[in-house]
Amino acid sequence: MPYLANVQQSMASGLQRAPSLLPEKAEWLRWHKDEAGQVVKAPLSTSSAALQELLEPIQIWQQAGASTVYIPRIEIRLLERLYIFREPKEVSRFLEDNPFLILLLLETYGQIERYFGPYPQVFLEIVTDPEASDNHELFALIYTSLTPDDALDRLDRLDRDWWLDASRTSQGKLCIDVEFL
Repeated sequence: MPYLANVQQSMASGLQRAPSLLPEKAEWLRWHKDEAGQVVKAPLSTSSAALQELLEPIQIWQQAGASTVYIPRIEIRLLERLYIFREPKEVSRFLEDNPFLILLLLETYGQIERYFGPYPQVFLEIVTDPEASDNHELFALIYTSLTPDDALDRLDRLDRDWWLDASRTSQGKLCIDVEFL
């Protein structure tokens, strides 16, 4: 029973922090592939309305004090509004297995926006170490048309100013990098 109490306490803390972790935007965008296979963005509802809609079932679950195993599917849906999942089932499964990454990824998107501009296109992809097939890591790849020098400079500033401290909470399961057009 202590485990469930810890999960509920962690969720309550995360729910209180979630709105402040999200990037402030008039509209959210959802990245998806169109019929031709091109990645495009589509506007969604306002961020506060979208967040409230997604968090409502979690709050109901908390109020009921349900004694069930918590799987963060709703928060994963929230991340799908910010990021493009390469191999969506694999990324979702990884996030379900590592739910501590969810709030970190919400904060990460806002930080990436600070250094790479509004509405950055960021892919989430699972990478497996070829020398240790049981070692998986989630990569947040910032897709950019910046010059390599400029992009790497911004990534370096992001690392120094925020990620080096924040990465401690990732337990070695998240890496941020750039990917060029």
